[in-house]
Amino acid sequence: MNKAKGFSILEVLVVLSVMGLMAGLLLPAIQMVNERGERALSEQKLRQLGIAMSDGNGIRWRRVEDRLEWLKAIVTQTGINERGFFLFPEDQRSAGLEGTLEQPVLDLDGNWIWDEDEIVLSYSVVGNLDQYERRSSLPVLWTRGLRKDGLWESDAQSLYGDRGGFILFADGRVKFYRDLGVAGGQLRDFKTGRPTNNIFEALPSGVKVINGID
Repeated sequence: MNKAKGFSILEVLVVLSVMGLMAGLLLPAIQMVNERGERALSEQKLRQLGIAMSDGNGIRWRRVEDRLEWLKAIVTQTGINERGFFLFPEDQRSAGLEGTLEQPVLDLDGNWIWDEDEIVLSYSVVGNLDQYERRSSLPVLWTRGLRKDGLWESDAQSLYGDRGGFILFADGRVKFYRDLGVAGGQLRDFKTGRPTNNIFEALPSGVKVINGID
């Protein structure tokens, strides 16, 4: 009677090596798919914010001095009261807070539910823009980490590292950019109308940029 032949140690090692190689190849692809999915959801949230803050002629940005004042104004004026619209799941600052992102920012009386000391925004916003709200090329919000050279930081300050980030414009458009310096500049200098890669040159004087983190 022939005995059943088992696997040798060498064969087992070869199989394990192949499995490890396949896992190494698949993991980055899976991570990329997950990031694209999260990015798509965040883009949709930014579009909803843009629509909610628009009066048909442009986004209404009230005069505010800090992110708490801005956040409270947006929640009370638009009715968007879910923390996940302001702190995105892919933001490293949301680590450990996943179960709270669906919770409200304010209660029905306008009091803080979200601990004021813990509030972080996934983006920077521009205040004091009422008189400029109809200019479609005007950036009014962008995901954190954008530098003056038109690139995003590669550290935890940026949501997507140096892969880029979103910009929301005054007309409600949302676009993802990797490098604002492409083709001489993807933005428009507010004073001259010429292309620029510097987000601050695209803003009028007298506005206030409110950072999402300290």
